[in-house]
Amino acid sequence: MKKSIKDDPKYKIKVILPINQEAADMYIDDVMQEVEEVLAPDFDFEVVGLDQKATSFIQSRKSEEWNAPFISEVAIQAEKDGFDGIFISCFGEPGVEALREQLKIPIVGGFFPSVSQAQLVCYKYAIISVVESVLPMISYIGNAKEVDSRIVSYRQIGVPVADLTDINLVIKKTVEQATIAIETDGAEAIVLGCTGMLGVAEPVQSALSAHYSSLGGEHCNVPVIAPTAAAITMLQSLIRSKTYHSNLTYYPPTEQYPAPSTKE
Repeated sequence: MKKSIKDDPKYKIKVILPINQEAADMYIDDVMQEVEEVLAPDFDFEVVGLDQKATSFIQSRKSEEWNAPFISEVAIQAEKDGFDGIFISCFGEPGVEALREQLKIPIVGGFFPSVSQAQLVCYKYAIISVVESVLPMISYIGNAKEVDSRIVSYRQIGVPVADLTDINLVIKKTVEQATIAIETDGAEAIVLGCTGMLGVAEPVQSALSAHYSSLGGEHCNVPVIAPTAAAITMLQSLIRSKTYHSNLTYYPPTEQYPAPSTKE
């Protein structure tokens, strides 16, 4: 766990990396930097991974299912500990829907805040993620959230989550796919489809904007949406406005369940 310590924050956010703590440690510093860039002065946050029995990355529905009890355990404890909101740091939003039935505080994943932000700045956009196996998972969410009519394509850079620390490679591959999405698919903006693509949005946006400005001879802004920044920004708004999920959508469960066995 890592904390951003402020003297007297009004609100606290728990950022859950939905992978085991050993794997999470590889990303925590970069996650903290991206969160801090959009964090309001009256907010503080903590970043934490999961139990070591969780998987080290999520690139399949099976890993989402496997990690779900560990995510739930951390999220439920965060509400008990007085946190005001939760960000599950994964574009696929594992556990978010079920946890909204159990929690009273706002909880977001990476997908919906990102596409909501994109829809404020363009009409058509592409989502660029890591590997081919996650594209059907992401497109399923797009269909379920009824936003797929504005998503012109789902693309992947061919870099697995385990290799995302090679940021120069990730930037290069993302620029390549973004250029294809713009010129072939008609995208007007790009959404990064993995919260592990840290530190990528700004250099990709700069490269695209410079390229298309040079062709047109004028300034050309091509928005690139970073899912972590989008999620933290939206979560702060929900917390500050005291807005959280409707229990006419997310009914509190009435079934009785034994405590999940996530510990030895």
